[in-house]
Amino acid sequence: MDLENLARLAGVIALFISIATFAITRYERRRKLVIELIQGSYQDFTVTPSEALVDQDEAPNLIKIRVTNIGGVPVIVKPESFYIGGNGEKITVNDTDWLGLKSIPSPLSVGSSFEVACFEDAFEHLLNMNILAHYMREGEYENTRVPLVAGFTDHDNNSYETRHFNYYYAVNTLERNT
Repeated sequence: MDLENLARLAGVIALFISIATFAITRYERRRKLVIELIQGSYQDFTVTPSEALVDQDEAPNLIKIRVTNIGGVPVIVKPESFYIGGNGEKITVNDTDWLGLKSIPSPLSVGSSFEVACFEDAFEHLLNMNILAHYMREGEYENTRVPLVAGFTDHDNNSYETRHFNYYYAVNTLERNT
């Protein structure tokens, strides 16, 4: 192999490395958000002791959506676009009271997260969970499983959602599909 062929081979290898580097950096800088559904209490959203309820047992339960930005770029979230769906129904921001919508960071920086929530009673009512009440006998709890979808859009109208959660109406519990 002479020097000219060796230089051509080095040029081809350098071109391949530069294209691969470009592709990898573009892949790392994509938008990626993790959406989780968790159960919580109203006490999680109180700011001052005067807003807190007297007794923790009296605090209403919440269904919270936690969003974490694990991508490479900040994302601007539309607060009015949040929804939770299941049992053939969909809850939007206009259907009930939501907590935490005014405290969403704009933009959502890389590595940061926030939570928004709706009340569990409204969640069950608006998703018509009461039609599952006839399965409340022991041994039929699996029949009260409702697959959930939760999501939102960003400022560029990119949609983000998760379908990895179930709600068991019989025992009022959220569960992640694994």
